[in-house]
Amino acid sequence: MVEYSDFLCPFCRNLAGALVQFIPQAGGRVAVYFKNYPLDKECNSRLPSSTHPGACRLALGAICAQYQGKFEAYHDRVFAEELRNPQPSDVVRLAGEAGLNAAAVDGCLSDPRTKEALAAQIAEGDRLGVRSTPTVFINGKKLPRINDFVPLIDKEAQRKGFAPLGR
Repeated sequence: MVEYSDFLCPFCRNLAGALVQFIPQAGGRVAVYFKNYPLDKECNSRLPSSTHPGACRLALGAICAQYQGKFEAYHDRVFAEELRNPQPSDVVRLAGEAGLNAAAVDGCLSDPRTKEALAAQIAEGDRLGVRSTPTVFINGKKLPRINDFVPLIDKEAQRKGFAPLGR
């Protein structure tokens, strides 16, 4: 499962909560790959305007968290807080609260490699037709509706020889 997401998107927050419930029930049948797709013109030039100002900063923080091996902790901490136009200081604070080296995150946010990594995720989303968040792909198939992710995962798992979910 590949999820294109925006840390300021309320629907993405809901999906994150649903996945926390679902993944343990999936019994190892599902790997989730998170990709940043901030709906913020600051880093996503395809957009005519910013739906979620500050989302690029949070996405850069996620990449920095990944560099420290603490993406999941950062992801969960950021989605636990409702933010409006977060500033770099908010990203550093949240990263520290998630157990990251905050000073390293502070430097990482402006590192050209971090910005290139984010640009690559956005470009990949553009190539795949991502236009909104969350957008989910299961084995390369784009979900038409986000609520379909459990039935489609179950169908794909059975196609690969796994028992149906819940059994």
